[in-house]
Amino acid sequence: MLAGQGASGGASRHGEGEVEADMVDMAYRVLGSLFILAHDDRPPPDSIWMEYVADVQLMPDIGAMRTLVLTAGGGPNAKQRMALNRVLDGRATKTAVITPSFVARGIITSLGLFNPAIKAFSPAQTEVAYDHLGLDGEMRRLAETVTRQLRAAVEAPRRWPAHHP
Repeated sequence: MLAGQGASGGASRHGEGEVEADMVDMAYRVLGSLFILAHDDRPPPDSIWMEYVADVQLMPDIGAMRTLVLTAGGGPNAKQRMALNRVLDGRATKTAVITPSFVARGIITSLGLFNPAIKAFSPAQTEVAYDHLGLDGEMRRLAETVTRQLRAAVEAPRRWPAHHP
C-alpha cells in the first residue's frame, strides 16, 4: 500500500506489500511493533516524514515500538525531529541506526547520552543492531528482506558497502 509521495520524489510504504521500484528519498515499513526506515543522504521530504510520524502516533504502545534505521547519512531535520518528539512525549523507544557515516554514528552516539535506547552501528555490526532491538531469528530474516526492499527503493544506498544486509 503506497502511503504517499513527497515533493522531491520520495515515497513511503508500510504495512503489507512491496516497495515501489522507483528511487525515493525515504521509505519505511511497519511490521507489528518494528518500524524499518531507509534514508538516502538527505533529509526526507516533510510529507513523507509526517506520514511516518502519523504511523508512530497510531501505535497502541509506543513504549514497545522498535525502530531500525538504515541511512546513507541523511535523516530528519530539526523540525521533523521535533514533530516526532512531540508524539513520543518523552518515551524512549529502542532504535538502531545502521550507517556507514562516521559523522552520523557520532551524532547518534551523542544523542545516546540523553536517550540510552538509541544506538548507532556500522553496516558490519548489523547483527549487534538486531540484538539491541531484541529481534529473534524469524524477525531478523524478515527485517533483512524488508531492508533489501527499502534499500532498493532509496537512491543513495547503492553507494553503501556491499556487505550491508
